[in-house]
Amino acid sequence: MKGVFPLFIILAASSLSAEVKNYYFQNASTYNREWIETAGWLVEDGDTKVEASQYPNNSDDITANVILCGDYLKNTSWGDVIVKNDITVNNTTFEVGATNTSSMGISIYSGRTLTIEGDLLLTLADGATSTSTTQRIVSSKQADMGTLVVKGNVYAGADSTQSVGTLRLGGVKNVIDNSWDSALKSISIAGDMSAAKSSTIQINASKINMDNSTMNELIEASLANPDVVIGGSLSANGSGDSNPNLCLFNLNGGTNSLGGVTTFKIAEGITGAWNSMKNDASKAGTKSLSILLLNNTGGYSTNAWMYDDNVSNVVASTGIAMSGPGMNTNSQVKIIMDGTGSQIFNGERFWISGGVEVRNGTLQIRMHSNSKYESGKDTDGNEISGEEMRLMNHGDLTLKGGKFGSLLEGNGLMGFNNLYYSGGTYMLGVDYDGGNDMLKFYGGVYKGEGWIDGVSKFYIEVSGTKDNLVDNWAHIFEWDNTANETDFEASDFYSEDFNEYSAIFKIEDDGLWMMYTEVPEPAAFAAIFGALALALAAAKRRK
Repeated sequence: MKGVFPLFIILAASSLSAEVKNYYFQNASTYNREWIETAGWLVEDGDTKVEASQYPNNSDDITANVILCGDYLKNTSWGDVIVKNDITVNNTTFEVGATNTSSMGISIYSGRTLTIEGDLLLTLADGATSTSTTQRIVSSKQADMGTLVVKGNVYAGADSTQSVGTLRLGGVKNVIDNSWDSALKSISIAGDMSAAKSSTIQINASKINMDNSTMNELIEASLANPDVVIGGSLSANGSGDSNPNLCLFNLNGGTNSLGGVTTFKIAEGITGAWNSMKNDASKAGTKSLSILLLNNTGGYSTNAWMYDDNVSNVVASTGIAMSGPGMNTNSQVKIIMDGTGSQIFNGERFWISGGVEVRNGTLQIRMHSNSKYESGKDTDGNEISGEEMRLMNHGDLTLKGGKFGSLLEGNGLMGFNNLYYSGGTYMLGVDYDGGNDMLKFYGGVYKGEGWIDGVSKFYIEVSGTKDNLVDNWAHIFEWDNTANETDFEASDFYSEDFNEYSAIFKIEDDGLWMMYTEVPEPAAFAAIFGALALALAAAKRRK
């Protein structure tokens, strides 16, 4: 991760004289103990562990590593430590115990900040096996949410062989009554966030709708000040058919919880085979949205199965019921590409409905059968299949710059609500059998903010077997132009010439069509006009 290792070197150089101590949370109290109570901690003394004389906090004299493991708990009924001061430590490790697999946690109180200058790791203690328990860093109260800063990496699993249960960053509740186990205010990670095998990472750090703000207001606030910042990659480290999960907005505290907006600002893309990437917020009393803001500088690809939410419902745009994870009108996921690099979504499912926006860089999606149709039964309970299936509506497609298109050249098919275009390039693929990519819009195709009539052009870049478009019209955008009239004209679209052929466009009642046709050279035009002139002169002489 860029900038991370030099920082570690600086930290190491500045703390050469500091003693490195490992602190083990034991909690001898009858309740959750506060971080600053020294009786709650053990330190190593030779081959044994003794009660600490001070609580873990980095200083000029001490570099503190923190280990939370159920095997060291004296009071197994209470496994959380409460942070009521700003605390800075080196590495923090949750170990699932070999003899006690209790869930443990760090609860940040009164708006305090926990800073981890190294890595945050969830792993298995020696002798421990795979687990389904949850280890967590959360806020104690909703009104004064805590902040988590990790200057290294976050790992759920030390390597691809470990299934370590769940690492929860932010509690499951967003409620006005200040319930325990609440969201974090923000999460900042300088390096990567990675999960191994069938492990899970759950996130709840959001702009919460506590004052009846509109969704647009929350989106603007969240994009201006992202809730989760990852300086490296969001990386899956799976093993064979066993792959990890990421819950983007973990809010299952019931209908009294309030939804909101979470923006993930990711510097170096999404990689690996995530088993699922989705929200769990559909049961909240107000709407929720997760935004993946991708600032990639390099090329990244993921096989993640993308969903709106863990709980599906009838998708309003099509009226078709879905079972299991899928699209959800109350809890959605949106993707914004705004980097100089590229991002590929190559997973079998791309079932999100919060919209797709490209500002810069290149975004490609695997638009194929498993991600393009809503399946199951209609609202009357009748089985649907084949041509009766309707394209999923992925929300609005907004193109402001960069490039957008399908991975499957000539076979891409995807549905959106509206298209708003103000810049950038749509990548159109044509296959050797004559098929071409097509986008279907349930609304219309419109000029976006920044379009200048008479100056701007809608750029379409064609790849593949272009010969199949020579003197052969291809339907590339479908919408009902009789009900949702576009404000584009055919002359607003542009694609580069192919050999001696030029691209021409037409807008019909069912959308946009394109083909290549031969345009005579200027000399040929002159010859044609000359022949016409001679013919006219001869006709006049005959008269």
